Amino acid sequence: RGSALFDAICELPEYYPTRTETAILRDCADDIAGLAGSGCVLVEYGSGSSVKTRLLLDAMHDLDGYVPIDISRRHLETTAARLRRDHPGLRVEPVCGDYMAVDALPPSINGRRRIGFFPGSTIGNLTPDEATAFLRRARRLLRDDGALILGVDLKKDHRRLHD
Repeated sequence: RGSALFDAICELPEYYPTRTETAILRDCADDIAGLAGSGCVLVEYGSGSSVKTRLLLDAMHDLDGYVPIDISRRHLETTAARLRRDHPGLRVEPVCGDYMAVDALPPSINGRRRIGFFPGSTIGNLTPDEATAFLRRARRLLRDDGALILGVDLKKDHRRLHD
């Protein structure tokens, strides 16, 4: 239920981050795909419905796999099934769990370059210690040859954020 509520929140006129980040990804997806290179795996932290991710998946033609991480099993399985239908050649390996605590990825992606995706300015919801712990864990999971695409927002007026 929480995942469905969050999807509804993202559609509200007041919730600008999703629209802003989607616009940025539309403009930059091809550049990101070029920098990622071929044969890599996209690992998304807190994937939800993977709406923004689809922009990257469409641009990353030589992607070897997609690993969505989310705590909501039913939502994750529904999203994975849709992605498999829409991208029949893409290996989709969902991981159900709290992205703040995931210490391992599916063995099937071993040997492939890992590109992390953490959109939505979610890191701004974490305390400095939590953010540091997350980034350290992501660094271990993505390995030396990996990279992280991180969404962050500028500081905003509290009234705008509360709306």
